[in-house]
Amino acid sequence: MKKLALLFAGSLLTAGVALAGCPGHSDLTMAKMSKAQEVLLVVQLNGMQLEEVRKEAGTPVYNVKSDLGQLVAKEITKDELSQQFPDLHKALAG
Repeated sequence: MKKLALLFAGSLLTAGVALAGCPGHSDLTMAKMSKAQEVLLVVQLNGMQLEEVRKEAGTPVYNVKSDLGQLVAKEITKDELSQQFPDLHKALAG
């Protein structure tokens, strides 16, 4: 059993060394960092979460997430919110 484990570890080490020399594995691309958005308001209704977010210009946009935290709509305007999610729009207005 020890021989099998050593053989397996050796093959993993060999594969790692082989992949390290492959072209393309040494190139890294850094993602642009965006400024953090400020979440001003959170409303939960019927398993949906509405976040009011202020962008750099100060205009409010809205993110809608499911109850599991999955993004359903990103940075939509108030008019788009009223068309796509009328219940959340009413909760926001009322």
